[in-house]
Amino acid sequence: MSAGLELLRARLAALPAALRELLARPDPPAPFDPLRARRIVTTGIGSSAAHARFLAHVLGETLGLPARFCSTGALAAGTPPGALRDALIVFSQSLSPNARFALERAADWGALVLVTAPPAAGEADDRAQWLDALRGRGAEIVELPAPGEFGTLVRTVGPMLGLASALALARSLGRQAGVRVPELAPDRERLIERVEAAPAALAAALGPAPLAERLSAEIVLLASDGYGELVQNLRTKLLEGMLRPQPALWDGLELAHGGLQQLWSDRALLLHLARAGRPADRALADALDATLDRERHEIVRLEAQDAGPAAAFEHEAMFDALLLGWLEETGADPSRWPAQDRDGPLYDRSPPLDPAAPPLARGLALAGVLEQLSWPALDARLGERGETAILALGSVEQHGPHLPLATDRWIAGWLAERVASRIEGAVQLPVLPIGCASEHADFAGTLSLAPETLERVLCELLGSLARHGFARALVFSAHGGNLPALCRARAALEEAAAPMSLVVYDDHEPLARRLATVGEGLGVSAAEQGHHAGELETSILLALAPGAVAMERATAGLVVGEADVQPIFYPSLRDNSPSGVVGDPRSADAARGDAYLEAWTVELVDFYRARIA
Repeated sequence: MSAGLELLRARLAALPAALRELLARPDPPAPFDPLRARRIVTTGIGSSAAHARFLAHVLGETLGLPARFCSTGALAAGTPPGALRDALIVFSQSLSPNARFALERAADWGALVLVTAPPAAGEADDRAQWLDALRGRGAEIVELPAPGEFGTLVRTVGPMLGLASALALARSLGRQAGVRVPELAPDRERLIERVEAAPAALAAALGPAPLAERLSAEIVLLASDGYGELVQNLRTKLLEGMLRPQPALWDGLELAHGGLQQLWSDRALLLHLARAGRPADRALADALDATLDRERHEIVRLEAQDAGPAAAFEHEAMFDALLLGWLEETGADPSRWPAQDRDGPLYDRSPPLDPAAPPLARGLALAGVLEQLSWPALDARLGERGETAILALGSVEQHGPHLPLATDRWIAGWLAERVASRIEGAVQLPVLPIGCASEHADFAGTLSLAPETLERVLCELLGSLARHGFARALVFSAHGGNLPALCRARAALEEAAAPMSLVVYDDHEPLARRLATVGEGLGVSAAEQGHHAGELETSILLALAPGAVAMERATAGLVVGEADVQPIFYPSLRDNSPSGVVGDPRSADAARGDAYLEAWTVELVDFYRARIA
């Protein structure tokens, strides 16, 4: 027996105990607030890509959360637009050099989670420095208690433990989101029993015939009901363990669309990854029996006892046993592979660790969101420390032919999230969606309150906050039309808020200068940025809600410089700009939108801190 085979045997023998130990741990705390995420992006390299796909599928298809898998190569090409509204979850058992392409721009994401094994003491690499740097930037590290598994190309322990970690993360995020979390896996001992019974189930399905000849045929994996997304690592296991071309993994519905023609004329071994009690699996088995030529096509039904996502554990164990049997029969050494010493240049492209990289914005951090708290939870927070209420004002009004009526309301919400994440003890209130927008009233869809009405609403809201024990409140508006009402109402608002400290951002001139400076640095003039639905607001929407922007309808509106623009807006903007646009949105860009939002957030946070210091 080769040393590599002995190593693989030892790892598989230790796997049940390692899995039992991991399953006994409590689920990790939710690393971010999924309700604040536009989407959850998962990624990984090699067998870790299978864990990322597994998690994305469970989050999206089982729990109904907005999740998708993205290849690390795609992330290396650049951060997707609007990533500050997204959470990135990276799986990498040994923090592969190539996995670091997904980590080098950590500050671009609203939340970053890395699922990885800690480096062993004395290991001569830079993983510990990377982990320390990522923690310092605000990333969450979820420890995967798996060994490095160096010495063989194929991994057997990490894939199983990665599935367990992905399920634990899914449960935590589901509970944090308040969705019903079904039984994603059987109890620990039952799952271990099924994993330990999987080799016998494989042997019964295969029968006594030797493996080497059967596995020399074209291998095809078949699944139903989207289950193939949960077992992608089985393809990698055959690729790395047997050094065979990575087999196809088709859903049963796809087989008739080219796959059947591909395998029809040659010998093929079809491994049907079935789950007990699934009607689609039974229907697929019947269809295969009626379709294939049994002289050339061997069908082996590998049925897991679990009918849910945890079936992947059983199929992992079956393929471990399949690989082990093939290695024993052929005498192949898993510690030796053809390009063993030639892959250095492929890893040397890894990005270097940048000690000066900025921290995460933590826009999806588990900060207080009033609507998501129960009253006892908020009451406890208010009793422990003086909390700050963040109240953002928006508007529902026209924003030209290319932006939605909700533009100011959405921007107010995004700013409130970011500001709340950077102020200790902040609680984000619901955005006040309708404001004073009489200047847009001649455009269909605009909703407007009288200044007196807005003042009364704000006074009553601030009185509620003071009554419940908030220590401070920050009020700001993403819609310029609310500012005159805020200025006029300042004394009344302060009286209503007492004894709470009130900070009101009611002068947009400093903000306008800051945003103009950012735009000029990016090659955009203040006139292009505009005062309404121009390049600035359009860029912000492209960054955070690109699907809501109709750039094909974006046209230059009234383009004016830094002169007083109030006469343009009042009494009706439509008299001076029939399109409702003041500025030129045609050059809008998502990357600039992120820069504008960051500058706006810094302005509000600095303003607040200067007044409570």
